[in-house]
Amino acid sequence: MAYTWSKNESKSRIDIIWISSDLFNGLKKAEIQEADCITGSDHKFVLAEIELNKFLNVNTAAHNRKKKYVRKV
Repeated sequence: MAYTWSKNESKSRIDIIWISSDLFNGLKKAEIQEADCITGSDHKFVLAEIELNKFLNVNTAAHNRKKKYVRKV
């Protein structure tokens, strides 16, 4: 496991992304990247890519037609 903060000889894993178990099921990728060339910080970027399609409510007119839903206005 990589460290997310370092200063001289000290290192730590203090930068964390917390997600629920539901979101964990959609986790596609997690990584730690250098940030000092962009931010000048002694912290690194902690990135997570999460697939959210199953959490989004797909209720467009095209989707409703496909599922034969009737919408009255």
